[in-house]
Amino acid sequence: MADELTVLDGNTFFVSDRAGDVEPGDLPNGFFHADMRHLSKWRLLVNGRPTHVLTSRSVDYYSAAIFATLASVNVGENPSISIRRDRFVAIGLHEDLTIHNHSDKPQTITIDVEYGSDFADLFEVKDHAPRRGHTRTEVATDDVQLIFHRDDFRRQTIITFGPPFTVGPERAHAELTLEPRGKWHTCIDVAPVGTGEMYRLRHEERTFGNPRPDMPTSF
Repeated sequence: MADELTVLDGNTFFVSDRAGDVEPGDLPNGFFHADMRHLSKWRLLVNGRPTHVLTSRSVDYYSAAIFATLASVNVGENPSISIRRDRFVAIGLHEDLTIHNHSDKPQTITIDVEYGSDFADLFEVKDHAPRRGHTRTEVATDDVQLIFHRDDFRRQTIITFGPPFTVGPERAHAELTLEPRGKWHTCIDVAPVGTGEMYRLRHEERTFGNPRPDMPTSF
């Protein structure tokens, strides 16, 4: 669909809206690995609001780029803040988030990343069937673990944030001041865990135009 942004690699894929976000609900969107949805909610908020998308597209089958600005920017106004999200999948998920201040004044902004997982399999997503089992969340200094278990079956999603994010059970929050003409960058990694193995994307070997199919590792 024209309003969707899809990246994939093997049995791992991410379907979001044009802004790169996943809203919880009945749509079959999210981050999937091995026939299970590991993220059913994934939203970027800047100054408490979703971003205003300027353009977004798939660059390669496994990557996408999203260019946006603040939701408060009026039509015809030259935005002082630009927001870029570069997304890569290869079993794991990696996102680069870069924010530019194009003005001659310091800009203070807040950033929130909201997340959640229903751990639904593809049939449950398609049929909107209720998920059996239990979920819980464990929070550490720089990561959050979303955990699902049913009897002996267990799956996890581990989301790791770079500084200066403060991580909570449902969102990570950061406040920063951008210097005039300054730039800020951070990385976010999402690792699905299944059958005792955690799969993390070695992002330094996967860039735009460089698929490196042997790149994913488990450890």
